[in-house]
Amino acid sequence: MLTKEERGFINRIKIKLEEKIELNISYLELYDKFNDKELKIILSSYHYELIKTFEDINSRLLGKIKYIHADISR
Repeated sequence: MLTKEERGFINRIKIKLEEKIELNISYLELYDKFNDKELKIILSSYHYELIKTFEDINSRLLGKIKYIHADISR
């Protein structure tokens, strides 16, 4: 069971992701052990972004472009 503070934190993150239109449920099934629906969506969204970032970095390093933008590397 989540505390009031944890619930507030999760809601703030979800709102920020919704504002940026970055919610993604592609990896939702990996987080089935979590009971909280919003937390599952947040974790799935961050998982998706992390995979996307690694794919971009790998494509640059393995391709002709050997440069990684500073924003991506952070």
